[in-house]
Amino acid sequence: MSRRGVAEALTSDNRASRPEEKKRIEALDGYVDCRRGVWRIRGSLAVTRGIRDGHLKEFVVAEPVTKVVRIQCVWEFLILTSDWLRDNVRKIDTTLFIGIDWGN
Repeated sequence: MSRRGVAEALTSDNRASRPEEKKRIEALDGYVDCRRGVWRIRGSLAVTRGIRDGHLKEFVVAEPVTKVVRIQCVWEFLILTSDWLRDNVRKIDTTLFIGIDWGN
């Protein structure tokens, strides 16, 4: 979401590197370790929420973390994205790109 040219994330990544996710996994007798700079569940999966990966089913949950927000008139735009974009494009770059006047 962009408000007056400033990017603001409305979600957080569901990654094994997040302290809350690590704690949740460890409470289920799982473990999180870092391999080549990436935190992973049992050295395998970096995301902690999904619908596949049966071998890690007890640690990877399908229920997303959600939050309800009221759309405000000061929002310039809202970007729905995937983890790939968040991993590869900084939110300020995304805001600048989307905010360009395309002459439409």
